[in-house]
Amino acid sequence: MNSDRRQERIAFAGVVQLIFSATLYVLGQEHRLAMGSYFVVQLANILLVGGVVAVLAAFHAWMVRLATAEAGDASVHDTDHLLFDNETDAMGERQRGRRQFERMILPVLVIGLSVLEGVLAVWVIRSQTALSITQSSNDLAPLLSVASLLAAAGIVSFIYGKYCAAIAYGENAVFLRPVCGFALWSAIVCLVGAVTALLRYWGHAGIGIAVTWICAVAAVLLALERILLWIVEHYRPHTGRLTERTIYESRLLAVFSHPRGVMGNLADIIDYQFGLKISEQWLSRFAFRAVLPYLALQSATLLLLTCLVHIAPHETGLAERPGADGYERLEPGLHLRLPWPLTRITRVAENRIGTTSIAPLPNPVKPGEAASDLSLWSDARFGEGLYVTAVDRRGVDGDDTVSVNLAAGAITVRYGIADAQLYLSRTADPARLMDVFSRRALVHYLSTHDFDAMLSAGRTRMGSDLMRVLGPQLEPYGLRVLNLEVAAFQPPPAAAQAFREVIDARMASAAALIDAKTYAERAAAEAEQAYEQQKSAAEAEAAEIKAAAKVANEVYKTQHKHYVEYPRLYRTRARLDAVVRWLQDVRKIVITVDCDREQVLLQLRDGQSGLLEALEGN
Repeated sequence: MNSDRRQERIAFAGVVQLIFSATLYVLGQEHRLAMGSYFVVQLANILLVGGVVAVLAAFHAWMVRLATAEAGDASVHDTDHLLFDNETDAMGERQRGRRQFERMILPVLVIGLSVLEGVLAVWVIRSQTALSITQSSNDLAPLLSVASLLAAAGIVSFIYGKYCAAIAYGENAVFLRPVCGFALWSAIVCLVGAVTALLRYWGHAGIGIAVTWICAVAAVLLALERILLWIVEHYRPHTGRLTERTIYESRLLAVFSHPRGVMGNLADIIDYQFGLKISEQWLSRFAFRAVLPYLALQSATLLLLTCLVHIAPHETGLAERPGADGYERLEPGLHLRLPWPLTRITRVAENRIGTTSIAPLPNPVKPGEAASDLSLWSDARFGEGLYVTAVDRRGVDGDDTVSVNLAAGAITVRYGIADAQLYLSRTADPARLMDVFSRRALVHYLSTHDFDAMLSAGRTRMGSDLMRVLGPQLEPYGLRVLNLEVAAFQPPPAAAQAFREVIDARMASAAALIDAKTYAERAAAEAEQAYEQQKSAAEAEAAEIKAAAKVANEVYKTQHKHYVEYPRLYRTRARLDAVVRWLQDVRKIVITVDCDREQVLLQLRDGQSGLLEALEGN
């Protein structure tokens, strides 16, 4: 390899690709959500790799030039003092530095650059997959500036690449070959990207996704090719009749820069890697007489096979033709249709059940333990992603009550396809659509209902209400809700202890109220019973008093009657009654004056006998 200062300067001019790359990175990071595609970021990755290759080629050419100048200095090659013929000892400092760079540092840089290119491509694809492409046209205005920048980058890279290619193959400047290949590749993808940005601005989002995929796959292939070239470099035959090549020179990109075209480049690759001398004319005849007819036959066969359409029993086919309004429904079985691309067949599994879950990740299961669905309020998994719930302030006076609460929730939604045509035309990612609508329905439902009321109603009632809210929202997209299960609804884990204390206090208050009510009812019953008893006793006593008064009245009437008829006898009886009351335990003997009997024995203790009866007996 020989080098001069002009190769260094021309190669170093490739840093302009780094400038374009940095500008695209800034625009991509600022507007990628509005653009709905990551193709701009992937183009920035390609320009970044091209700029790094240009800087690496310039540095490599500089080291080779210094080593070559040192080798040409006669004072450096004065080896008469060497005892043994050792090539390493005979080298100068710059020559040893070049050898060390090419054998140790350069492979590490090439492998690192390849890994970086592949990782960036994979990151772009993963980021684009997780990005929604549905945006309004007002958000796509930055694409015009992106298209202008990509067009400028493509024109500059094309001019720079063609200039490098003329010098690289016309003057055998080996360090400019990888630079011109990457520059022309960058020019092609930038011009394609400019057209893609305009098409995306006009509403064709699918083209941007396709360009992103193509550029990312190409970047991965170039990274793998670079690593394979480094491996093959150790085993290729070194005949000495071919010009040396750098390990970071892409053989695939040489198709764009080599003056001899594809066949000449392929012949050089075979000769360089395997030592086989094959003419360009033989390769051309083989390609046009054998390869192309075989590829044409295989392509025609594959094209005819697309006329046969098989729909599985659990699927429904939708046939779409250019210019036709709507889809043709194909039932399960074998159908004959026009070949692709005149007819596009999409198979939809209408009976398949999808599941989306809005819940924290499950706890890892320890070895030897079985998984459990038990969820406690103190579970730390529910500490993130809290939802706002309403507070029922009816009947609450003052402003000291909060207007919202926080709650943790988890739901599982099982859904199916209701209308295959709507599903295909309006649903690009059903899983993401269900996740978005489920979260929106959950947030809306919780924010309009009281936390205590929902906790009291139970999760089954909440699931039914959410199904009624979510179902009409999914009808325009051809989806239907089969089942909605509220797996968890609870207060935040940080408030679990306080909430438990509040519930315990409420339960204690409710128990005290029940006890007080029970005591009041029992006391009222006992009071009523005592009242009835007192009333009955009073009525009995009153009846007894009335009866006694009645008897006393009759006795009085009788005594009055006797007094009127026998006044003397009555007075005598009264005196005797007084004697009886005062002298109850004394024996009484009455001596009469006018009675024939000398003695009259009266049984004064007997209430049935009386003085009148005794006298009347006489």
